[in-house]
Amino acid sequence: MFTYNSVPQKSRYIVLGVAVVALFLTLWLRGNAWKYATLVGLESFVAVVAALAFPIMEMILEQILNEKMRKVGEKVRAHSERLESYYGKVHVNGDVD
Repeated sequence: MFTYNSVPQKSRYIVLGVAVVALFLTLWLRGNAWKYATLVGLESFVAVVAALAFPIMEMILEQILNEKMRKVGEKVRAHSERLESYYGKVHVNGDVD
């Protein structure tokens, strides 16, 4: 139920998928507390990894993007100014010089 409620857009296929996974987990657990604890521990580990890894990866990618933009920023701005002046002349004169 938690997995089903976590999905923002629900459809028949998602309900079927969650039901199949729940069925297999139920058959695997069969009331065994150690298997249940293992499953909850695995889910907790994945949740902690996701909570730590995704923000760190976002920060790293943001720094890489900032470095790339610093390297090519001047070239992009100069090219943009050339294009703006070129298209400004074409728009005013109606033809290319």
